[in-house]
Amino acid sequence: HNPNLYKLVLKHAGFKNRFIAFTDRKHIKSYYEKARLLDSYNSFVEHIDSTNRKIFFNDIAFQLPVRNLGINEIDRRLNAISTPVSKVRSYKQLTLFNKLWKFIKYNPNDGVALINYISGFIEKIPENVRTEFIENVFHEYSANYNNNLSGLKETTNHFVDKISQLEPSRVPIALKTYYRLYRENNIEHVLEIEKINREYEKTLANIEDQYHADLSQAESEYNHAIYRKKDLKQYSYIGIAAGFVGLLLFSLVLLILSMIRNINRLTEAMYEQNHNFQNQLNQVLTSEDKKSVHHKQDTDTKDNTK
Repeated sequence: HNPNLYKLVLKHAGFKNRFIAFTDRKHIKSYYEKARLLDSYNSFVEHIDSTNRKIFFNDIAFQLPVRNLGINEIDRRLNAISTPVSKVRSYKQLTLFNKLWKFIKYNPNDGVALINYISGFIEKIPENVRTEFIENVFHEYSANYNNNLSGLKETTNHFVDKISQLEPSRVPIALKTYYRLYRENNIEHVLEIEKINREYEKTLANIEDQYHADLSQAESEYNHAIYRKKDLKQYSYIGIAAGFVGLLLFSLVLLILSMIRNINRLTEAMYEQNHNFQNQLNQVLTSEDKKSVHHKQDTDTKDNTK
């Protein structure tokens, strides 16, 4: 930057003290941040006439929303505005600055992009009508293009190529007329494009809906297969359990039958043993009875002998 300009700015009308107080109020405390903001101001005023610098430093510089936007955004906006402001006559510079700043502030999109676009061809516009030309572009951009920069560029580029063929004083009016005729002559084209866009959006929506439907059906079929597999597995487990229980019951029946058969055999054995014992007992008793009879007979014989 120009060191002489830097010194002039700091010394002018107590600017240094005002600048320090201003930045302190905006919570810009460090020397580094103060220097960055001052560099942005100096870079901008190098593009405007010397008669406007005093007004900028005494008035505009202390109205910029530094705290809300930040130093980087202030610098970006000042850089964008500096080119078109430097291309108009001195008495229009500050007025154009205010218009450009408000346009950026209230534009729902990034207004800096449109200003940079205009800066690319502003020298092709006659100097005495540049402010009016920019105002017409802004109006068309906001009113008829819904802040769509790419569409506005396509339309405006055709006109810029023909500016050299027009009378300089009538360029702003010619631009407005051109925008109107362009819209009228291309209304069918625009409607067709909108129709194509609607059909495209509808087709895209149908594809997306079909995709979600297919996805939902696939998920449903997958879940059904999983549940079916679980059911089959559950049935398999039930079958195995039933077979196991059946086997246990069959084994139990066999065990019971075996026990019954063994009990019958034991009963028969006990019966046979008891029968044999009874027979033996009867035989013993019979033998004893015979001995008793013989003994009695012997006794009776002896008594008779006496």
